[in-house]
Amino acid sequence: MAAAALLASSSDTGLQNDELTTEFADVARAIDAPSREIYRKLVLSEGFAEWFAQITPLDKIGLLPIGSRPSKRGLGAKSLDDLRSIPWIFAWSQARINLAAWYGLGSACEAFGNLARLREAYARWPLFTTFINNVETTLAKTDASIAQMYLSLGDRPDLTEQALTELDLTRR
Repeated sequence: MAAAALLASSSDTGLQNDELTTEFADVARAIDAPSREIYRKLVLSEGFAEWFAQITPLDKIGLLPIGSRPSKRGLGAKSLDDLRSIPWIFAWSQARINLAAWYGLGSACEAFGNLARLREAYARWPLFTTFINNVETTLAKTDASIAQMYLSLGDRPDLTEQALTELDLTRR
């Protein structure tokens, strides 16, 4: 942790990141739009909030005395707008899918289509390297077989298929 803090605070790393952010801005822009689109398609699907509440232990998380605020606004999470970020992330992690951390990246990389450019960004741009490494760490914590059991608790095979398809694509 100390090494990472020292490296990140180094003026050389900061300058390099600034320069390479400009150089690889095309990559960031190109993967942002398709990633955002597929993510929004999932979470804005009709009945998504109810499905999310069925397939994750959200109701149990809401009873835990964690955080400085209630886990949701109002008496129930009828939409994602009612939900706060900590229970959103924690619920996905408890379902062993960690969807919020990686969903959309696979589709974005596939839409970008230039693997050589992505590899170059990963090799040279510290910000992108850290981003991909964080996604890889999250994917390593994701257990598809357990996640599939949680996902199947909801009556939405279409959403289950979308999540598992994107998981496979992101891993590839």
